Amino acid sequence: KRVINDIRANRPQGKVRAVEDGDRETSTLMEGLVRNVWSVSDGDAAVDTAAEYQVAGGMGAWRINTKYSTDDAWDQDIVIEPLRNPFSLWADPNARDVMKRDAEYWFLESRIGKSAYEAKYGKVPSIEWDSSEFDDDDEWGNDSTDQVRVCEYWYKKPKSQTLALLPDGKSVLLEEVPQGVEPLRVRTMQINQICMAIISGDKVLEGPIEWAGSKFPFV
Repeated sequence: KRVINDIRANRPQGKVRAVEDGDRETSTLMEGLVRNVWSVSDGDAAVDTAAEYQVAGGMGAWRINTKYSTDDAWDQDIVIEPLRNPFSLWADPNARDVMKRDAEYWFLESRIGKSAYEAKYGKVPSIEWDSSEFDDDDEWGNDSTDQVRVCEYWYKKPKSQTLALLPDGKSVLLEEVPQGVEPLRVRTMQINQICMAIISGDKVLEGPIEWAGSKFPFV
């Protein structure tokens, strides 16, 4: 408790730093947006939850998500969400970076009741993973037979894009070049599109969908 309370008293925070003097105004604006997202999402609670797991079990995590601002709106807000069980988050075992930034894929697994599963996905039979994949049946109690395990499968999909250099020095995608403007240079670049699908043990239940960010949304 003493260690956790020390973390609460001095929570880690990110800071947007300008690379050059001309970037100071932009960095100040971006940091304001980040602080707004953090405040609206109660990011402190996400950090506190991660700290408790980190101290007690060696690992803590939270995620970044997007949600519609209201039920009848089309605009989406960025939100920070705690992971109540960070051990349900599985990273690419070939990742060597301590923060798993070089991971090629992630799994976020959870269990839902069979009635909720059928209400959302229909009466589609679901095959569970082998017991060797997730050896935690005892932790779910006697009701584990009435639950279905599903996973968010996050992965990178390589794709090519053409980059164009405009006369004013800006770089944009070739399809975004204004009409009548002749690019000075063009080149092909390889990027990774982040995608996510909801899967059971034998089928894709939802997706895949393309994530708006360029990195996996797990910290």
